[in-house]
Parts: sequence; structure tokens; C-alpha cells
Amino acid sequence: MISSAGVSCPTPASSPDHRLSSILGERKEHDKVILTKSIEEYGLEPGDIGAVVYVYGEGEAFEVEFVTLDGITAAVLELESVSLLWWIRKHY
Repeated sequence: MISSAGVSCPTPASSPDHRLSSILGERKEHDKVILTKSIEEYGLEPGDIGAVVYVYGEGEAFEVEFVTLDGITAAVLELESVSLLWWIRKHY
């Protein structure tokens, strides 16, 4: 999938495509993620980028920090994997 910003994004982590899991490997702290839904009370919109700060269980949910362009924390939220896309950086 290609985002509106032209970034290559995988399907959500809950995807039934098991090949994707083997490509991406384990979800871990410090992974970059892309929000897929609006969270109005924090001013977050789909496409906002955050960083995983904690993985719950086997990856059923994640604590994600979102920051402003100034580096100020906008929110730290517990989100289910279906609310996130995983940022994949291709190395050339």
C-alpha cells in the first residue's frame, strides 16, 4: 500500500497475510508506526507518525508516543495493532 505521502506502507499488523509477518519480523520498541485513525482529543490524524515505547503481550497492543514537529510530546497512547501501520525503511 502507498500512503498519500508516497511512503510504502504494509497492511495493518492484524493482516491475515502471514507472509507479511515473516517479512517484518517481531514488533519491538522504537519501531516507527503510522496512525490509521483520527484521535480528536489529542489532535491526531491518520498519517501521523509515532514511535512504539512498549509492546503489550505478543503484540496485541502497543504504547505509542506521538510528538509535534518541535519535539514536544503530543500524546502517549495504548493502541491496538489494527490502528497502526508499520513503517518500513528500505535500505538501498
